[in-house]
Amino acid sequence: MSEHFTSYSRLTQHRSCPQSWFYGSMMKLERIPSNEAKVELEFGNWWHALRAAESIERGRSLGSLKSVPKMLGTVDNGPEIPTEQQTVVEAVFAAALKWESELSSTKHEVWQARLGGGLTERLRYVNDRWIEQWEAERKFEEPLAVEYRWRRELPSVKQPSGELVDPDTAMVGYIDEVYYDKRRGIVVARDHKSHKGLSNQTTLDDMMDSQLQVYAWGGAPEIEAWGYGPIRAVAYDRVRTTKPSKPALTAGGGLSKSTSDYDLRTYLDFVGEGIPWGEPDTYVLSGPRKGTPKWGTYQVDPAVVEHLSSPVTVSRWMQRTLTPLNRNIVTAHLRAAVDTALDMTLTRQRAAQSGQAARNLSESNCRWCDFQGLCRAQMVGGAEGDYDLEALGLREKP
Repeated sequence: MSEHFTSYSRLTQHRSCPQSWFYGSMMKLERIPSNEAKVELEFGNWWHALRAAESIERGRSLGSLKSVPKMLGTVDNGPEIPTEQQTVVEAVFAAALKWESELSSTKHEVWQARLGGGLTERLRYVNDRWIEQWEAERKFEEPLAVEYRWRRELPSVKQPSGELVDPDTAMVGYIDEVYYDKRRGIVVARDHKSHKGLSNQTTLDDMMDSQLQVYAWGGAPEIEAWGYGPIRAVAYDRVRTTKPSKPALTAGGGLSKSTSDYDLRTYLDFVGEGIPWGEPDTYVLSGPRKGTPKWGTYQVDPAVVEHLSSPVTVSRWMQRTLTPLNRNIVTAHLRAAVDTALDMTLTRQRAAQSGQAARNLSESNCRWCDFQGLCRAQMVGGAEGDYDLEALGLREKP
């Protein structure tokens, strides 16, 4: 068994700055939480809980579940939802409604300004659209695991000198969902994400997404033992959180082009049974359209429906990717993970002697670092000094 544990985020933090990693992972410090509303983060946490709950209910009905957590977490210091109950989805909605009702009026205003609605309103709307969009595909999915926690020893790697080095480190992490794709006959590891806005995938997005391939490697031994075969692909399921804009009509009864950021459901609800426009019994008095009425009823336009139903437009609100597991990608990530784990060992040794680690000082690193104040204080006064953590906005992790 390895002496040390790490995760993808800790590896990334150490690469960014060993001293920042030292504060967080070795000294167990964190920034004192602010009272500001973290709208996008909090919605994302509730969205994860809702997707997990839906997969649990669906997996139970299919008899396919192999691994389920006893509790579903939500936001920091927020409620936890037991998964033993039958209606886990409604339990998440009930907990979200209660949590939202206890927010201050100021935070309610922030939610409205950032997402265009409150938590429960947006959660239900996005969930309804998600089910509409993926209903056909869900019929071919059998959930196997939810919030699956994995642990796997990092492999030994041959150094340039030819020496085989064991990093003596186990990597841990969570896979949001593991499911069996009956249509393709493969096991897939899926990650759920929510974003304020969605754009077309870029090369950078693909590279950032590739970390899920390492998670698939991490859970592979136990998952393959379930009898469905090895993980063959990874998937990202993304949703947009902000509320769609409301369409508008021009004075001439046409659909205004000044407002176009809406989805199909918003458009259909806006039109309803038809929207009267203009002033009855008025006519164009001159010009080529002389004598034509200046009033009428706007009805659902099939061309608009077709446009809003197109994959390009839908991708502004929901996206799904499915990528085959790639051995080369996994190898690249693992090689980097081992190198960083070995660097962590040096950092521990250096910190044990001097009380501090190497610093990667750069504007991009330091500007947003939670430990900026303490780091500067120790650079000036030394690591052995007595520093008021609270005054520096820090505390020991609970």
